[in-house]
This record gives sequence, C-alpha cells and structure tokens, in this order.
Amino acid sequence: MISNYFHSRLWVLSSFTLACLLAFSSFVSIPYQAEHPLQVSLEHDGVTTEEILLAQRIEGYLYTRVPGMNITYRDVFNLVMNEGYNVWLTGGAIRDLILSDNPQLNDLDFSFDCTIEQLEEILTRNEVLYTKIPNYLVINIGTREGVAMEGIESAYAIHARDEEREFTVNNIYYHVNTATFEPEFKKGIQDLNDRKLAVKAKNLSEWLYGGQSERPIKIFRYWKMLGKGFSASPELERFMAYECVKAFKKDPEAFRHHLLQYIGSHFSSFDQVRRGCMRTMGSRWTRENFEVFYEQARKMDIEVDAIWEESSSRSLQAQGDIQVPEAFGETL
Repeated sequence: MISNYFHSRLWVLSSFTLACLLAFSSFVSIPYQAEHPLQVSLEHDGVTTEEILLAQRIEGYLYTRVPGMNITYRDVFNLVMNEGYNVWLTGGAIRDLILSDNPQLNDLDFSFDCTIEQLEEILTRNEVLYTKIPNYLVINIGTREGVAMEGIESAYAIHARDEEREFTVNNIYYHVNTATFEPEFKKGIQDLNDRKLAVKAKNLSEWLYGGQSERPIKIFRYWKMLGKGFSASPELERFMAYECVKAFKKDPEAFRHHLLQYIGSHFSSFDQVRRGCMRTMGSRWTRENFEVFYEQARKMDIEVDAIWEESSSRSLQAQGDIQVPEAFGETL
C-alpha cells in the first residue's frame, strides 16, 4: 500500500519535472520575440515601428559636420533648443532622408518658432557661421561647400495654411526636440512610399497660387517632382496640365521670366524639371520654351553663388571675432 503510494507520487513528480524541463527547453530554444518596452510605448502613442526606424536614420545624419565648421547639425539645433525653442526638419531634406539611408542632399531645411532675429542672436553668441541676405526670409548656416542649413521661421512653414503648402511629400515635419514626426503631416510619409503627389488643400485653384501671388512656382515644382519619378492622380494631372497651358497663354513673357528665375535658383535640378516639363507640355514646347534657358540659368546659378559668398563675407565681418573657415579666406 505504502509502496503503491510512493510510486504514484514519484510518477507525478517525474511528470511535473519533465514538463518543467520541456518548458525550459522551449524557452531557451525559441528567441525572445516581445517588443521593446520603448517601442510598445511609442506605438501606443501613435508612433509606428517605421517611424522609429526613420527617426534613427535622421538622428544619425544630424551628427554630420556643418560645412565650414567643426560642429554638427545636431550641435546647432541643440543651441536653439536649449534656449527653449522648437526646431523642425522639413522640405526636400527630410523627404530624401526618408527615401534613402544615403541621400544626396542639396541643403538641410529647418524651421523654428523663435524670430529670425532671435536665431541670429543665438548663432552670433555661440560663434556659429551664418549668412542672412537682407530682405530674404531664409538664414543659411555653414558654407556652400557642402550641405548647408537653411532655416525659416515656423510662421512661414509649419503654421502656414493648407493653400500655401507644397505637396504632402514635401510637407513632412520632423520635430527635432522629441525626435518624432508631427502627426498632422504623417500622410506625406505614406505618399512618399507610394511615390505619389497629393495636395492637402481642398480647393486646387486656391492652392496653386496660395502664398505665391501670380507666380506659377508650384507648376515648376510639380515638373520637378515628376522628373524625380513621382506620379499624380488623374485629377491632379489633368488640373496641372490645364493650368500650365492657361498660365502660359495668359502671359507668355511673365511665365518664361518666372521659369528662368526658378531654374536659375534650382540649377542642380535642371534635368529633373525638364523631364517633368516634357511630360506635361510635350517635347516641342519644352525645346522651344525651356531648354533655351539652359545657359542663362547656368549663369544665374553662378551669380547666386557669388551673392551668397559676398553676403557670407559681410556676415563674417559683422560677427567680429568668429574664426573664419579656411574656405572663406580668399573672399575676405
């Protein structure tokens, strides 16, 4: 009787031990697949895994050195944020950083919620090289020998009306202070993945010239994005084609003037704009009204560089004791 009881308890104990061993064996052999607590927390706050990975890529790029200086983009942003202000990355820079882990940027666009005069004071106090052309809303940080920083007040950027905005893929705002994307502009990330041009404004006619007076700048930007490989919905495509023809017929000389101004200040994108123009207006129109501006646009690009260099020299002199980078030695 006692023997049977003992064997019964031993069998139960052996079964329990075996079950524990099997469970432990399974735990050891199967990798831990739970999400990181930070990732879970962020996703509960509406931040996706994709956004976390993109933020890591962006943050990595911010440790690139500012051209002409021995500080990084992140260092400059920290100076502004330490004063209690917000900083956002936007424009073509954030678009290209999302699209590629090795982007070829022309500049690093950012906006801030202090005034441009307050930003100048911060930069001057901390001996940061910057350029501010009179009557120009943008402030440049660093030299033009690399990817310079271009800043604009948030009132003209993140707080603009929908009619004044660009395509959604060009209106993605990354909040540098919190390393997150602004929720209002996240649609642009999906449109980037789809290589799609979309507009947030409900009235396309108001949007086309919103904030641009009568200048057809958004038409030229549309051509540029087409040349980059983006596509538009049939509705937007028809609208832009119609408005291109309409604007040109209304005042051909004014249209050509604005076109020359645009490609002259965006000469590095000349081929992209040309490809988009050809898709919209056809090869003959492009040849007669676009390609003829190549030499003039190239000359304008050289003149713009000269203006920036001259303004940089004056800014350096005005900033007093700031150490002049070697690249600027011959211009002073």
